[in-house]
Amino acid sequence: MTLTAQSARDISRQLFFDNGGKLHYIHLDGFGSQYTASPSDEKQWKRELIDLYRLRLTEETNAIVLAGLAETLRYHGATGMKEMLVQRYVNGPMEVKIAAAYACWKGLEEEVGAMLLTDLWKGADLHNRKEIRSHLNFMRSSRSVQEYVVQCLSGNDQEAFDEAVDLLQIWKALNPSSFKGAARMSQLKAVSRDDAHFSAILSETIKAIRKG
Repeated sequence: MTLTAQSARDISRQLFFDNGGKLHYIHLDGFGSQYTASPSDEKQWKRELIDLYRLRLTEETNAIVLAGLAETLRYHGATGMKEMLVQRYVNGPMEVKIAAAYACWKGLEEEVGAMLLTDLWKGADLHNRKEIRSHLNFMRSSRSVQEYVVQCLSGNDQEAFDEAVDLLQIWKALNPSSFKGAARMSQLKAVSRDDAHFSAILSETIKAIRKG
């Protein structure tokens, strides 16, 4: 059955679910004239959508999709998602742990998700570190991630130090203005810790990190 052959209610229901129940997207996409749902329809579909998304929250393993599910549930006023995601983090394999932690931060705006991700980064293998890093690249605003980066820069683990500097370079590329006070940050890897300038460069960098 083609879309045009469906009843007006069926079309409206499809539009509602296709847009996660976010009615403004229906209008932004140019389908407002086709959307004719009644308030009672929307109330029923919202319940169905929440039930469906809560189920998917227990099954999805893709971090981006999982975050989208969590965000939509939060938008509709559902509860209990943080607990569900933390439970998946505790019981799941590494792939699920990463996805659940990221979804907790991105989808629910819960800082605990960022904390869980940095904990995973510390002991992950190369493959999973790259996956975690792909999320941390866009988590400049997280205080937990900022403090973890500061910890890596201030510690004696050279590998952690180098990875932290690499992450900072991504943050700077994405938001140059947030590192205006740390013009020498790119020199961190090149300058020895014994160099007289190292301490000043590190201090400038840490100040810029915490300012962001």
